[in-house]
Parts: sequence; C-alpha cells; structure tokens
Amino acid sequence: MLRSKELHEYHLQQLEENEGLRNHFCKEYGVNKKSILLNAPYFDVTEQLPQDVTHIVLEGGLQRTLYFVLIHFLENNIFSLEDLNAFIVNFNYGYPELKDKPVVISQEELQEPAKNLGQTAAQIWLLSRVFPFFGEPYAYHCSDVWKVFTTMLEITAICLNKKITVNILGYLRLLIKEHLQLFKGVFKQNITPKQHYLVHLPTQILKFGPTVRAWAMRFEAKHQTFKKIPKVTKNFKNLPKTLSERHQSGVRADSIPLADDDASDHPLFRGDFTVGRGTTSLRVLEDRDRDDVARYIERFYPTFGELSEAIIFQVGSVTIHGTCYKAHLNTILLAEMGHSLPVFASLMNIWVCETYVFFGLKLYETVEFASSLHAYEIKEEEMPSGLFIIEIKDLVIPSVMHIYKHDGCMYICPREDPNALVDN
Repeated sequence: MLRSKELHEYHLQQLEENEGLRNHFCKEYGVNKKSILLNAPYFDVTEQLPQDVTHIVLEGGLQRTLYFVLIHFLENNIFSLEDLNAFIVNFNYGYPELKDKPVVISQEELQEPAKNLGQTAAQIWLLSRVFPFFGEPYAYHCSDVWKVFTTMLEITAICLNKKITVNILGYLRLLIKEHLQLFKGVFKQNITPKQHYLVHLPTQILKFGPTVRAWAMRFEAKHQTFKKIPKVTKNFKNLPKTLSERHQSGVRADSIPLADDDASDHPLFRGDFTVGRGTTSLRVLEDRDRDDVARYIERFYPTFGELSEAIIFQVGSVTIHGTCYKAHLNTILLAEMGHSLPVFASLMNIWVCETYVFFGLKLYETVEFASSLHAYEIKEEEMPSGLFIIEIKDLVIPSVMHIYKHDGCMYICPREDPNALVDN
C-alpha cells in the first residue's frame, strides 16, 4: 500500500510519461503543470491542505444524507412535501436563526442530490437540526433510515466544534465508518468523494485542530457582497474592475477612524462589542440595585470587589464577536459541563462593568440526551438554585441556543457537541 506522498509522486510520474493522460487533465481540469507548492520545503501538498467542512459536511455528507432520508419518506408516502414545507415555514426558530431560515423545497429540487434541496450551507445546517422534531414521530417506520440520519448529525456536531478534545477522535473515526456503511447499505447508493473525505477528518483535526478554524464559510459569506454589486451598478462590461474598485472604496471608508483616541474604533475591532440600541435596553444601576447585583457577581467572582466604585450597566442585549445575546427566557446558553450531562440555562440578565460582561442565568435540569431527536431534554429545576453568574469569556460554548418544544417536553439542540469538549 503506497503512502499518500508516494502515491502522489507515482501519479506525477504517470503524467510525465503518458501524454494522453496529461492532455486529459489539461483539458478536463485545467491542470497544465506542477504546483509551485511542490517546491516548498517542509510542505506536502497531499497532507497540508485541509478539507473544507463547509463543502464536505454541510454541502456534502449532511446534505446528501438529508436528501435521501426525505426521498425515502416521501416516496413511501409517510408524509407529504406539503406537510414538510408547512413545518419549515411555521417552525418557531430562534432570533439568530431567522437569517438562515430554510426555504420551502420544490419538487424540482428533489430530482437530484446536487440541487442541495434549494438551500445554502447554513440553511442545510439549520434544517437538519430542526427536522427531527418533524420526522421523529415517523421514524418507527424505518429505524435504519433514521439511524443513518442521526449518525450524520452527530458527526456534524463533533466536526463543527470550535474546541475539541483529542480523546473523541477515535470515537469520531468509528462513527464515520458506521455512518458510511449504513448509508451504502440502507440507500443502496455509492459513496461520493465528499462523503469519502469524512474519513480523513479525524486525522485532519489531530494535525490542524478544529475544522472550523480553516473552513470556507466566511469566504462564502464574503461572496454575497460581490454578488450584490452588479445588481446595484447594472454594469457588466468590465465586472472585475467594478468589483475591485467598489471593494477598495468600501475598505477605505471603513478604515476612517471615528475617534482618534479609541483603539476599539479601529476597523479590526469595530463591532466586537456592541450594546443593544434604545433607552429601554440600557440603564445605570444605582444604590440598592447596584449593591444587589454586585453581591450576586462577587459570589461567583470574588475579585469583582476590586471594582467597587465602577459603574454597572444593565442592558437588554449585547453583541460580542458577532454573536447577539438577548436577555430573554428563550436565549439558552451552556452554563457548565455536569458530571454526565451538560447544564443549560436561560439568559435572564446582562450586566456590563468596564470591559467585563456578566450573564445572570436561570439553570435548568438536563433530563437525558434523546438520541432519536439528537437533542437534550430539559426541565425546570425542582429546587430553584437562584441565578448562576458567568463572565462571557468563561462560556464553554459561546453560541446561543433555543428551547424547542416537542410532545409537551422542552429540548435543546446544540450546533456543537458538548461531549467533544470533555476529556474522558
């Protein structure tokens, strides 16, 4: 068995010796010569170009799995496309999810997997997380099909963690193997290259860290800016020139400082910290109100007493590094990792003191992990423990979650797998 580097060298040799093969690659793929990267010292083009999880997971394995699951249900008349689209339209999404709300699926988009169900990568990600609350009641018709889907959900949650422990990589490798075997056996479909690339993700994570640190999602988002420019300018004669000039003008305008003595106003940091707009969302705590909040915070952060003279603001919302946190019962955060299950909490209060942001959380009791929904069931605490205070930098997972109600119970469906953070 040839190693990847030896195999790469073998293919290069074949290209040099076989003119027909070389012409094929030139015409079919535009590969006319060796990459200059091959001459770089300490760099192996076959090992040091990580896979992009946006394309191989969200627009690859996850999308393809969801497609064939839907096709199975629809072709067997387990539910109708109209029922599915009604669920997509009427589902109670959380406030940060509205921008990625899935669109209705047309019959034409079900003709082949390559159409991505008419969704973007972010929409596929959200649709796959909420679909179990519609499809799970029908899962008893085809438990093997549902197993294919839930294993892919678990793979996605692990691979898209911003932090990940090395200990879970062995489990991830076995999970990917199980999923691909199930997929091929249940749907009688070939494994595509994107699905095959899943096999290499554990090794990639071990070498380069979490896959989201090298994904293309942010670059894909930047494309949207350029796509809007031609619609505004109506100029298609020299589009590259128009796009470059407009982009450079925007960068120059954004680089103009609004306050010379404020480092946070620099374009690199502007928007990292934004307090919610409006007079009702921000007030200065005074007298007894301030003392009560200060005592709450000092119980969890004793050093806060050093800021005894600092002003404390209570705000309705705050946006930090692009994530908006609203003080609301259905704004759910991961408060801490328990002994066996994560502990979730509602964000009830937001306090800002100098450069610190503290959250007042109402804890829930985690009942169990419902594998058929790939979600955690929670309930109100039997003995309320009072507010749990945490400073934002101490959050285990910074993303905001929401309560989804299903069959009279409350569920939390994290985008990331909390177990991937725990050293077993």
